[in-house]
Amino acid sequence: MRVPPGYGLLLGLLLLLASCSGRDPAACRQIAQSDSSLNVVVASQALREHPGTDYAAAIAALLRSVPPFGTRGMNVYGVAIPDAECGVTTETYQPQLSCDWGGVNALLAACDLAQAKVLIITGNDVQSVSVPVYYGSSIAIINEKAYDRYSVLHEFGHLFGLQEESKKLRVPPYSPAFASRKPNCAPNISMAKEWWRLYEDVNGTGYYEGCAGHADYIRPNNETLMGDAFEWADYGYVSTLYLAQAYDCCYAANRTAYSCAVFFKEYPGWAACR
Repeated sequence: MRVPPGYGLLLGLLLLLASCSGRDPAACRQIAQSDSSLNVVVASQALREHPGTDYAAAIAALLRSVPPFGTRGMNVYGVAIPDAECGVTTETYQPQLSCDWGGVNALLAACDLAQAKVLIITGNDVQSVSVPVYYGSSIAIINEKAYDRYSVLHEFGHLFGLQEESKKLRVPPYSPAFASRKPNCAPNISMAKEWWRLYEDVNGTGYYEGCAGHADYIRPNNETLMGDAFEWADYGYVSTLYLAQAYDCCYAANRTAYSCAVFFKEYPGWAACR
């Protein structure tokens, strides 16, 4: 689920990850290591359902279970946020996590990362939300009660710019979740054919009605992790191809596998990684 506007300040406070020099191993554990520049920070906070769970290790394994990340490495870190740092605010559309973001940021800064995808697993009863920023730092907050393979991989897809693939959304009317966006949510059939006609009939790719909260918007694959298919295995052919290209052009140690000039032209939001 995407968050409504207004979380830019939260994101700015939370994700100044380079503000601390040197990593404190007591505060930031490295769970998985690779030669790529894709960093994932898993922060646990106020765990109640399964307080002894190592969510960083669990999420590292989850990410390896789905294409294209299963064959592409990443660096995964784990940090713990003290319970007292965060609570719940009901002043928004749905209950949201409210924290001393300065203190939280100091913990995350211990990982000494300039950019990262951040997943906060919280035991507080709040809405699971995400703030995607293509190449730069992004954040997803996942309610521990809702934690499962689908919720993690769904929110992780948002952190790479993938759109909701659902006809109905429970979000404020001004939410960016309602917008059409490449690669997986076209505003009409003609745009959809322009975007993914080369992939028609490849692994079920076609033109399916409903995405981004609009019954008449078009998605490329019928059941994926970005839709309502909670048991589905992957992101669908078109979105998986997009994720692979984004990784290969922005995070891979060897970026010669794909024509990145074409990718950056098609997706200018990723050009900052050059």
